[in-house]
Amino acid sequence: MNWKLVMILVAVGAVMAVLSVYGVLQSGFELIIWILFGLISAYLIAKTGGRMPFVEGVVVGILSGLVNAVIQSAMFNTYLLNNPESLDGFRELPVAMQPQYVLLFAGPFIGLIYGIVLGIIALSLRKIISSND
Repeated sequence: MNWKLVMILVAVGAVMAVLSVYGVLQSGFELIIWILFGLISAYLIAKTGGRMPFVEGVVVGILSGLVNAVIQSAMFNTYLLNNPESLDGFRELPVAMQPQYVLLFAGPFIGLIYGIVLGIIALSLRKIISSND
């Protein structure tokens, strides 16, 4: 596993979380950026990653989800100030948990789903790249 690449990709994800907290990445635009980041990450994992591109994708996804959740939870008031439309979503939560804790709980699961998709794309790209060599 290429841990250096994994940590770089997670660090970029952390930067995106901070940009989200400060409202630079608004909710609709943020999804597009995450998709582009995912495709670029999958390509980098396929091209320069270790022997297990699927596992690397999953690890990047889980760690990115966890880091994002921690950053957004720790800076929750700033996040709400800069992303007021997200407050409506938090009001509709059926659970009696604080929204920060919901973020902390959901982050790794969202990251897992993101990582599985990332891993599948990276594995597919690895096969395509290997067959072209």
